Order: sequence, then structure tokens, then C-alpha cells
Amino acid sequence: MVTATALSYLLAGFLGALILVYFLRLLTSNSAWRLFTGSSEETRVLPPLAFGGLVFVVPVLVYLSLLAAEDLIWARGLVAGCAIAAGLGLWGDIRSVGVRVRFAGLLVAIGAVLWSFDSTLAVMQWGWLPALCIVAAMFWHVTLLDAMDSVDGLVGVHCLLFCVGMQVLGQGIPGWAGDVTWLLAGTVLGLLVFNWPPARIRVGKAGSGLLGLLLAVLVLYAVASDLLPLVACLILLAGCWFDASYTWCVRMFRGRAAAGSGNGERRLFQKVADSKGPKWTLAIYMALHLFWLVPLAWLSLRYGQFDWPILLLAVAPIAGAARYRMPHVAEED
Repeated sequence: MVTATALSYLLAGFLGALILVYFLRLLTSNSAWRLFTGSSEETRVLPPLAFGGLVFVVPVLVYLSLLAAEDLIWARGLVAGCAIAAGLGLWGDIRSVGVRVRFAGLLVAIGAVLWSFDSTLAVMQWGWLPALCIVAAMFWHVTLLDAMDSVDGLVGVHCLLFCVGMQVLGQGIPGWAGDVTWLLAGTVLGLLVFNWPPARIRVGKAGSGLLGLLLAVLVLYAVASDLLPLVACLILLAGCWFDASYTWCVRMFRGRAAAGSGNGERRLFQKVADSKGPKWTLAIYMALHLFWLVPLAWLSLRYGQFDWPILLLAVAPIAGAARYRMPHVAEED
């Protein structure tokens, strides 16, 4: 159910994103501030702005900072972690960041988030092994979204569908998590006005870093608060994590895991975009999510005893497509 509060966050996010895009493009039109990516074959007037993800980084950090100002301990760690992830990404958008620096920075960001949530959700009481698995899963998820940015609009569509899917399956997520999902949905809608193919702005590492961490936090919060089960969340995110995980596993199996493992062009949806175009790819991605993943996520809620088999069923068409489109992924480096 969409409440007046939800609509206000959705509208505020959308309008705020449009305003921020306007000022970002105005700022970078000055030759002293030209921080653009390379020219795109589809974009003749203006190359894509490299750090358009700031249009949702800024509103999210402002909202979380307001929560932290209310002496909410968990919000302080969350805003710190998101700021670190976004800051590292912005640094990477402007100039290269060493692997060790990025690795250490992301671990600090994830540690800040888990420390803050431990005071309310008792994450560490689950045990050290589950905690380490959570850290590894969050780190992996943060690294996934950056490669999706090579397909115009894909990151924004993925985030939008996940946020709406969480609200639908959870029948209205309450509290700050619900506010953040609607705020994200609104800002991403504003971003897609300019990120839709052919993109005039890119999400960039700043945006993908914050999104990767924040979506993982929302999953952690939903599971720990019994709002949604883990399998339902994994199904909603399957279009992102399975594609990258499949590619990495193929490389590891063939002894090439390190070589080009972060190269987004080697993944399924990038390959589809190369052959069919980004608009066709987005249409397939949205159809997959709306008519396959969301219904199966609902089935995993309805029939919890079969949730893991339903998860396997959910990723089956992605696995089949990946096997068909990437039979020799390791040899293509």
C-alpha cells in the first residue's frame, strides 16, 4: 500500500534528482570542471557525466544524517559506511584507486554498518561464521553493481525494481527502511531520465558503491527484522548477483579467475547489450524481473518449505542464458 508518506519520499527523491542533475551538468560544463568519461558512440552532443550517481548519494546521505542527528546509534554507523563507500567510488571516478585502498576502505565501511546494526539487530549473536559470511556477501555485492553501469540504465532499473519489489512483497516496509526504499526509487527515476539509453550521465563508482552497500543493508535489515526472508531477497537480486557469480565461477574453474574477473563486458547482460542494444536488454531485464523473479519471490514467501528449490528455479533461465551466451568466457580475455 502506497501511503502519503511514501509518495512524498518518492516525489521528493524524483524532483531532487532532477535538480541535482541540472547543477551537476551546469558545474561540469565549465572547462575547469570537466570530469567526463570517454565519448560514447550513441551520445553525440555531450559525453556521459561520469558521476551521476551523486543524484541519489546526496539525498540518501542527507536523510541518514538527519536520522543520526536524532541520537540513533545505528544510523551513525550506517551514514559513515555509506559515506565511505560513496567517497571511495567518487575518488575512483576522478582518478584511479589502488586495489588495496579500495579493499580496506570497503571493509571499514561494512564494519561500520555491522557495528551500528549490532546494537539493534544483534548481528554478532548469530556467531562469527555467519558474521564473516555477511561481510563477504556485502563486499561481493558492492563490487557487482559497478560493472552493470556499462549498460545504459541497467543499474537504475535494477535498483528501482528491487525497491518496489521489497515494498510489494513486504506489503509496505515500515520505518526508515521503507522511507529509504521510496527515496531511492524516486531518485533513481530521476536518474533514469538522463541514464536511459543513450545515456547522458553514468551512475559511476560513487553511485554503484553506495547502492551496493545500501541494498545489502536493506536485505540484512529485512531478514533480521523478519520483514522478508533471505531467499525472497536473493530472488529479487538474482539478476545482479547470479550473472557475476556465474562468470567468476567459470573463470575460477578454468584457472582464470583473476584475469579480467571484474571486466563487465564479459557478463551476460553486457554481452546481450553488445549484440541486441541496451534498450532491448533493459526490456528483457524488466520482463525477467516482473514476470519471473517477483512471482517466484512471492511463491517463496507463500511456500517457505520450498524456498531454496524456488531460488534454484528462479536462476535457472539466467543460468541457461549465460551458458548459451558465454560458453567460452574464460578464453575471451
